[in-house]
Amino acid sequence: MPQLRLVVDACLADQDDRRILADFVGRESTIRWYSSIAEILSTVGDTQRQLIVGELGRSVLWNVTADTLPTWDRSVPLLLRAELTSGSAHDLVSLSRAGANVFVSLRGFDDFARDLDRVALGTAEGPESVILDRVESMGLASRTTHIITGAVILGRRRTTVADLSRVCGSSMRALEWRLARNRLPQARALLGWTLGLHAAWSLDRCGTSIKSATADLAFPNRTAFGNYIKRHLGISPGRLAEPGSFVRILERFLNTLSAGSTAQS
Repeated sequence: MPQLRLVVDACLADQDDRRILADFVGRESTIRWYSSIAEILSTVGDTQRQLIVGELGRSVLWNVTADTLPTWDRSVPLLLRAELTSGSAHDLVSLSRAGANVFVSLRGFDDFARDLDRVALGTAEGPESVILDRVESMGLASRTTHIITGAVILGRRRTTVADLSRVCGSSMRALEWRLARNRLPQARALLGWTLGLHAAWSLDRCGTSIKSATADLAFPNRTAFGNYIKRHLGISPGRLAEPGSFVRILERFLNTLSAGSTAQS
């Protein structure tokens, strides 16, 4: 890969992540280290930075809204190295709703170097912010939103219920209990919905071929991909490539969540 020349504002406590970032940007780039993401975002009028890299931990760090954030260039990508907890899920949704261009790299699950490469080269566009913004507006319980946030992030590739329980920090039994208590789809079905949303985004919004989407979503072949989409969404992958399919699948997903929350109330 050609040597990048970037100005990166970063806040990373983990030494391994700091080393990976330094190795990635190389000597031709500049890393400006800060003590917190809040400090970075409070810097008004900085036209030099091209990437912001930070982390989300176990507690709520910010109460961010579009009004409380300063006027900074929201087109600058914000890559967050995260442990998915109720607190970090809250912060992620808040940043998305405030207009930040957010991408997430889950610690212990995602490849940080690969995610840096995708975000820096502009190939990491995804539907997470759009979905989470709509989910947040439904007013679901925070722990429920936490689980859905995890499923949305994991929907970038085919994963398991065990993966979802791991990133959410709960047992599979506790995970299923909370979903059932809120009359929401089982974890396996939830992951089917979110992968379907990522597939629709890729095929409909980005014009990706079914062959490429099959590989990106970690399926061994088109038949396996087609069977998965048919089982969880009831349609063929070709339908996901139709104009407007992402919006239609998103509305179906939100209606499913709404039906559960309404039934409980």
